[in-house]
Amino acid sequence: IHVTGELAIFRCGDERWTLIPSISEFPYTDVCVFNGRPIAVDIDIFGEIVAVRPDLSLDLVVEHGMYGGKKKVLVESDGELLLVSSGHLSYDCDDSVLDADGEGIYDGAVQFDVFRLDE
Repeated sequence: IHVTGELAIFRCGDERWTLIPSISEFPYTDVCVFNGRPIAVDIDIFGEIVAVRPDLSLDLVVEHGMYGGKKKVLVESDGELLLVSSGHLSYDCDDSVLDADGEGIYDGAVQFDVFRLDE
């Protein structure tokens, strides 16, 4: 991921990084290799996922695949592509989420959501 948030590639024999034209208006946040292809997710709240073709064009793999989370990470696990989204746990402040001192018991808690790509 280039400092601009665009995807970039440096191949054997190249003298510099090559920027890959984006199809997202948002910067990319993570990249992994799945089934031999680079796959990237953008920072949009919906987490659009793209795959890089050998000619450096992009295929849209998932559009609006999930909602929420501040950080999104792609993970290959046991031959499957997973999208892990994390963010601070949100809750309504009522008596059921307060400790004896009246403090929120979920303060600082992080929620993780895991999604599997269904090809």
